[in-house]
Amino acid sequence: MKIKPPLTITHESQRLYEALLAQVKLNEELQKQLLEAAEVIKKLTKEIDETYIHFAANNTEHQRIVLFCDIERPLHTKIMRSFNRWFGLQVMSAAASQNVEGESLGFVNVLFTYFYRLRMQTKKLKASHRGIYYIAKWVLIIGLIWLIFW
Repeated sequence: MKIKPPLTITHESQRLYEALLAQVKLNEELQKQLLEAAEVIKKLTKEIDETYIHFAANNTEHQRIVLFCDIERPLHTKIMRSFNRWFGLQVMSAAASQNVEGESLGFVNVLFTYFYRLRMQTKKLKASHRGIYYIAKWVLIIGLIWLIFW
């Protein structure tokens, strides 16, 4: 973006002109960084495992910017694209995480808290009593199949 200096240069207009130039340079740098980030995101979308359980925290005294992206993968049929958009808006909103104090937590994350605790207990059982773990696992699987199909 090309900015012309003011015709009548006063101390105030010169100061405003320099501030505007600095802002334009800052915006150009920010735009460049965002384009670079977009390129990185394009490369990473092929490698992202959305099912990976993770935790992140900012343990510094500085603010941190986190970029969350919902990436819509290309689907070939209109029905599947429509279903994907509906699922993203309706179902995935139930998986909302609490980013700031007072923000509501999605229903899926509330359930996940309990299921994660259960998972940790089953891992402990598997490590200490492997045989009992596998017996309980298969009794549970067969019981669920029986409940579904009986």
